[in-house]
Amino acid sequence: MVEIIGAEGEIKNTEVFLEKIKSFSEENNVEIAVLDAEKVFGKEHLISAVEHTLRAFERKRNISNSLATEILVYASCERQIKNAIEKMGIKDGCRMVAIVVIDKGEGGMRKSEKLLSFLHLRRNNSVLENDVNALKDFGITENEINSAHNPKDLILERIALLDVRK
Repeated sequence: MVEIIGAEGEIKNTEVFLEKIKSFSEENNVEIAVLDAEKVFGKEHLISAVEHTLRAFERKRNISNSLATEILVYASCERQIKNAIEKMGIKDGCRMVAIVVIDKGEGGMRKSEKLLSFLHLRRNNSVLENDVNALKDFGITENEINSAHNPKDLILERIALLDVRK
């Protein structure tokens, strides 16, 4: 089961925050990707990144050993992990995060509320919806945005193109 959530709260120390994510993941048999929500262009953006990630692992075409890192790679539309982290990874002072939780267990129980409480975050899915200016961080031009029937399709196209460029 995959769950995508937006959340708010201040991340004061990225290293400590990521250690807490790792600890929660191991204790709850989940894989968790955390991204800077200011760079997310709708829930569909992350759904597509997850689908491409799962397909890459299935076909053994993944560039990372971790589902979470591979999701970050696809969501950022970057081939290099370092560049993906720079573009969409969380940083000290980050206040809005996108969280992808992949439950690897059989129970299918939603663990997101437990996770949010553990991380001292508040659910706010509206942080996943950004304006078209967020697309410019992905190299999408003003001309492309203006000529697109649905600007959300542009980010989905960039994610799909990453498979070709990998």
